[in-house]
Amino acid sequence: MLKLDLKFCAFLFVAAITMHNIEEALFLPSWANPIGIEISSSEFNFAVVVLTVLAYLSTYLVVWCGRRGGWAYFYTGYALAMFLNVFFPHLLTSILVQEYAPGTGTAILLVLPASSLVLYKSIKIGVVDRAKFYITGPIVVLGMAVSVPLLFALWRALIS
Repeated sequence: MLKLDLKFCAFLFVAAITMHNIEEALFLPSWANPIGIEISSSEFNFAVVVLTVLAYLSTYLVVWCGRRGGWAYFYTGYALAMFLNVFFPHLLTSILVQEYAPGTGTAILLVLPASSLVLYKSIKIGVVDRAKFYITGPIVVLGMAVSVPLLFALWRALIS
């Protein structure tokens, strides 16, 4: 029988994020430009790489270097952000524009179950305190949402 311990859930989570981010990196910039969202592939890919590295780093720190620290709250907040990312923007955008938005399939099929498992397992086994997570989770989600345009701007500044 498959054991759903934190290490296994963490592996599923980073694998899901990686596959999701690859799909977005390959298809989202060219899809977004015709619908009025101007973004270059290079700036999008830069942001995706930075955010993916953060996923791996926080996973490593929580699973292999100790639990119940600041990284645990960042990690579970990241999982919450990815859980919410399934619905906004992916699912909502696909519905509004009435076509497949890149990343929606991997978001629903991979990210949704993997992030749900991480959130469930992290709270159940005490990686994070539920009450503290209710405060820190939304803060991390907001921070990640703000980081995306900041990473785009950083990339533009680096290449100019």
